Amino acid sequence: MVSSEIYYDRHAIRKLEQKHISKELVESVLLKPDTKLPSTSKGTNRWRKKFGNKWLYVIFKRRNNKILVVTEFWR
Repeated sequence: MVSSEIYYDRHAIRKLEQKHISKELVESVLLKPDTKLPSTSKGTNRWRKKFGNKWLYVIFKRRNNKILVVTEFWR
């Protein structure tokens, strides 16, 4: 799925640093998610992938063949 360019908004960049999440892990979710969950708002995608005993959630939007990561978090 990641043949598109990936961009991160300011919030997503801040969360990467705060939660110690690498861009490689985020891209792993985008390339091969375990689950594509229903979106909570129009145009927003919510995908997740399991790493060990935790799920990494990635919330993003697609625009003009680009991916904008809005946020990411562990659960």
